[in-house]
Amino acid sequence: MPARRDPGGFRVGLVGGCRIEKGSPRYASVVAAARRAGATVAVQVGPGADAASLPLIEELRARHGRDAGVELVDRALDAAEYAQLVAWCDAIVLPYEPGRYGSGTSGVMSDALALGCVVLCTRFAWAVAEYATHPRVEWLDGLTDADLEAGISAARQRAEQDGGGGDADADDDEFARRWSVAIANASAKL
Repeated sequence: MPARRDPGGFRVGLVGGCRIEKGSPRYASVVAAARRAGATVAVQVGPGADAASLPLIEELRARHGRDAGVELVDRALDAAEYAQLVAWCDAIVLPYEPGRYGSGTSGVMSDALALGCVVLCTRFAWAVAEYATHPRVEWLDGLTDADLEAGISAARQRAEQDGGGGDADADDDEFARRWSVAIANASAKL
């Protein structure tokens, strides 16, 4: 399993394909709210971004390209690098557009929970059906700046309660246990 980085501060990630249905129009607001909360942020911006998200990525580069607290990951990640990026995060934010995302599943959400992260996300159908009462899921009731700030604050509190590792209840989550094994097996084959 990927090692978590040394403790120190609150780490937030926007991981996965940077696409409209996955909330790319909210990425700048998420990064700004996380930075106001004192978080270090990693944002996966490419490849896999859709054409409509390219101007949003350029906006992120313009705003945060020189910010030492924001890492813009703009290259393809192999499975081990991806797992390490997720494991580095205390919280993963999934500002998905429920109306556009539809009934899609989220591998990022499953990966993050299996690796002990708190997940802050909108209430899209699959997530609610799969993780309605999961102890490390914080739900966004909206995507305004105030909603994002409140959600990031709640995610931070949850991560701090878990001691930054979130692994305390992972053994009790059968899905997370199986997913962790699958991630380890996939990484070992590389």
